Amino acid sequence: MTSGRWQVAAVADLQTAYGAWPGTPYKKSFLLALILRVRVEQVVEGLPPTVIAGTPASNRVNQRLMLTLGEPGLRPQAQEARMQVVRSGLAVYKQICDVLHGRVPDPYIPLADVPAWTAAVEALEREFAHG
Repeated sequence: MTSGRWQVAAVADLQTAYGAWPGTPYKKSFLLALILRVRVEQVVEGLPPTVIAGTPASNRVNQRLMLTLGEPGLRPQAQEARMQVVRSGLAVYKQICDVLHGRVPDPYIPLADVPAWTAAVEALEREFAHG
């Protein structure tokens, strides 16, 4: 699967680069933020056509993920659970984008946030896993 910006293999390549990159985890956290962002965008790109009728893409992340709440056949309990996953994922995505686009004074992510950010991205991946 490829989007306009990334290939699926890019995450593995970025993770390899992260492991080989010199420096402390704190100094490498910018690369970790990029990896998490790519993972979120891959989830969005892989949304099923029952949710997004258009061509698969990784843009308009907020709108595309919010549209998943109206997926046909989604029961109210599943919709509520998905709402929590989507809200958490979008909050993390915004924080990641703020770091990557220089909208926060520190270009590195606080290491204390890494487990929560990773968990939110993993929850999105699980929620929209195919098959």
